[in-house]
Amino acid sequence: MEPERAAAALAPLRALCATLLVRGERPSGITPWGLGASRDRGNRPHSARGGIQPGRRGAVSGLNGRTDRLARTAVVILVSMLALGGVVFALLTSPYFDEIQYWQMGRSLLHTGVYSLTPGGPPTTYKVPGVPIALAATQTLGLDFTASRVLFALLLLPLGAWLAWRWLTSLGVPKQASACAVAFAFANPALIVSSGTLYPQFAVGVAYLGAIAAWSASERRNAKVSRWLLALVAGLALGLSVMLASTAVVVIAAMLVWVLWRARRRSARGEARLGVQLASVGIVAVGVCLVVAPWLVRNASVTGRFPLMGTSAGITLLEGNAPASTVDNGPEMRFTGDDNPPAGLSEVAQDEFFRARALDHIRTQPIYYGRLYLAKVAYGLWPTAVTATKGPNAVADVLQRFYYGLLYLGLLAWVFAKKRLALAHPWIVDIAPYLNLGILMATASLLSYAAFFTRLRYRLPTDIPLGLFAGLSAYLLFVAWTERRGRRDTPTR
Repeated sequence: MEPERAAAALAPLRALCATLLVRGERPSGITPWGLGASRDRGNRPHSARGGIQPGRRGAVSGLNGRTDRLARTAVVILVSMLALGGVVFALLTSPYFDEIQYWQMGRSLLHTGVYSLTPGGPPTTYKVPGVPIALAATQTLGLDFTASRVLFALLLLPLGAWLAWRWLTSLGVPKQASACAVAFAFANPALIVSSGTLYPQFAVGVAYLGAIAAWSASERRNAKVSRWLLALVAGLALGLSVMLASTAVVVIAAMLVWVLWRARRRSARGEARLGVQLASVGIVAVGVCLVVAPWLVRNASVTGRFPLMGTSAGITLLEGNAPASTVDNGPEMRFTGDDNPPAGLSEVAQDEFFRARALDHIRTQPIYYGRLYLAKVAYGLWPTAVTATKGPNAVADVLQRFYYGLLYLGLLAWVFAKKRLALAHPWIVDIAPYLNLGILMATASLLSYAAFFTRLRYRLPTDIPLGLFAGLSAYLLFVAWTERRGRRDTPTR
């Protein structure tokens, strides 16, 4: 009788196998990418009844493990290829005017110990010192201009991709989704071009990512790293962004608004005490001050004032608000008439002269310059806005239109579908608020730059977080399509 009992016990399993073979079904939640709709961090596929199907735990775990490794490998390969693209651009293009200035300021700092526009010149506050200090370090290592470009391309893009990957996966985003997000965000053609130059925008974007990742980790209970230390790291990263591009101050203010709004909401839901969160914000502010304060003190000792944005702000403001200004002009514009400064003015006096002339133009014709401001805002959103003073080419136009078209469509898809998709992908709930942060950062950056003039590269630091969400949208749409196709191809009884 024992063989008969064994056969009876195996009958349900035989029936299940026969059904799967005949109907070609797979357990609910398993897709070609090994996905599962589960709230737990392991991302284990669940059945339609809400649990892991018996006898399939090992197969599902192995499938997810293989797809996770595949996702990591794909990201590493893609980031390496993009970094090589930046290296090629660094090797084949001639330097831009601002890059030459950065290089000379770094050389002056290295050889004379004085931060000036040219070696042997008087102390300057014309530009914030982040990039020149980095170039002084590369010159200490014996690297020339092109080698410094190549080094930055090889370091910044992988670092930014790693920070984005760590941040997304720490919020419970599946590795496959994280891979899609990182791939899309860093495949921006303008971002690849910028990585091959000494312009600070890519480094600013990496600093933003570091600050967001550190702050996100500080909100969670982590026994390994103190929340206060993480908040300090976020502040240091934001301070570094100011030392790379002074207009980051406006973006930091927008980030502060979002953090305070989020602190209030988390406190109302009982997720964290308001006082603890405000203390973390205070530590972030301390971190920013630790980086920025030495620059302000130095400026006060040299010029007697605190030009946080540097003494280049006045001439930049006039370049964007002169009678001959257009939406796409910039440093290549030449001043005429009363806009030319008198001879013999100091650097600080010239900055004040240019600022006063720009404000005079705006007060004289407020409607005209108001319209020009709105036109510059719209131009900053256009995918073919020039990336630098040399302007784009036909290939860049096509690539930028295609990329930013996908970016805008991806963001729209996320906004309109996130609530519905959150039912099947609960990790969306944890990361969705950060899209509000990305939009707020991008808006603050665009509105501040439009007061001067706009370039596509100016928006790159805030395009990185938005690109991550557009990549997540692409992943979710692909998953929804494969699941719908699987249901449609499955015959019904």
